[in-house]
Amino acid sequence: KYDESLQTAKRALQLNEANPWAHHTLSHVYINKGLINEGIHVLEHYAPLWNHFSHLIESHNLWHLALLYLENLNFEKIQQVYQRANWLHQSQCVSEQVDATALLWRLEMEGQQSSLQWQKLAEAIGDHANFGATPFISSQLCYALKKGTRENVLQEALQHIENFAQDQIKEDRFVWKEVGLPLIYGSLAFADKDYSKVLEYFDPIISKVGCAGGSDAQIDLFYETYLKSLIGVHRYREAESLL
Repeated sequence: KYDESLQTAKRALQLNEANPWAHHTLSHVYINKGLINEGIHVLEHYAPLWNHFSHLIESHNLWHLALLYLENLNFEKIQQVYQRANWLHQSQCVSEQVDATALLWRLEMEGQQSSLQWQKLAEAIGDHANFGATPFISSQLCYALKKGTRENVLQEALQHIENFAQDQIKEDRFVWKEVGLPLIYGSLAFADKDYSKVLEYFDPIISKVGCAGGSDAQIDLFYETYLKSLIGVHRYREAESLL
């Protein structure tokens, strides 16, 4: 209900312009409706307000602004956002770690190398990570550990996730075992550029990936990963259909 959401957000901003969650709503509307330049213009207007709120919403709104820049392949602006968001600090906030992972992952798919940023991000993940939150979160934390070459921590995390998935019942068991684990292992295969293996995991679950958690803008990451993998093994007709 993008039009209704847009009107509601605008009404909220008439009442209080400094409402970062209304700005967040606008970011979803603009990217889903393809209003990229308008979205950039509006969010840049509100961006100076975000540092007056918690780092969680400042980080997430900056991530959304970076996604709009990415639509225009404006990598210079994205790096400015990355520096302002301060995603290189030792964050214990999983939402910030997921924002950083999701952005670096997308940049990687556009041919941008970020080895130092991956390493620093991976160093911030570990003892305090909640790998049992949702498969959406776990897949990205594991991907960051893989890209940051923290193999021992990754293997410990995977063992924890396997045990956690085994302990679930009913719907949670389906979400973790039937969707979550393939999502995680398929993502790790993508880190190795093993596109055939990615598709072994992703082919059966891509239509169900929404149950793993994450918003529409967040789960697009996995659709794009699937798309890149289809192209990587020359399954062009399916890639075109997905587009």
